[in-house]
Amino acid sequence: MTTWMIVEDEPDLNELLEEIFNIWGVQTLAFDDFDEALTWIEQVDSGDEDGELPELVMLDLMFNRILRGDAVGERLRRSPRLRDMAIVIMTAQRDMPEVREEVIRKVQPDDYIQKPLPRINELQKRLEHVLERRRKTYPHNGH
Repeated sequence: MTTWMIVEDEPDLNELLEEIFNIWGVQTLAFDDFDEALTWIEQVDSGDEDGELPELVMLDLMFNRILRGDAVGERLRRSPRLRDMAIVIMTAQRDMPEVREEVIRKVQPDDYIQKPLPRINELQKRLEHVLERRRKTYPHNGH
């Protein structure tokens, strides 16, 4: 079974994504705090975290109205064990093209989704497409 990571500070959305992914047969690793996600990445890199590593992360960009998701995404891309993970940015931010461009440059996300999220079947297609591209690009990922 595959595992996906969720980093989202809105409890209802975090729970909804977990439920949707579970219906799709995907295990979840959910964080509602960006510091907890960063700590987990450090544990993975130090070898203190066992188990299947996530193949994809749904990453909220803003935490308590402060840009923080970019730090998590940037850290994932620097991680020797997690850098090939698919990153899907979720954001409610609008009309800030300079922020979007900077995040894309730093994080290199596989997709950038505006909130509210698309319908469930469209979201599933987008995420499957992201994973298909990632698997072709990084076949050694083992997923």
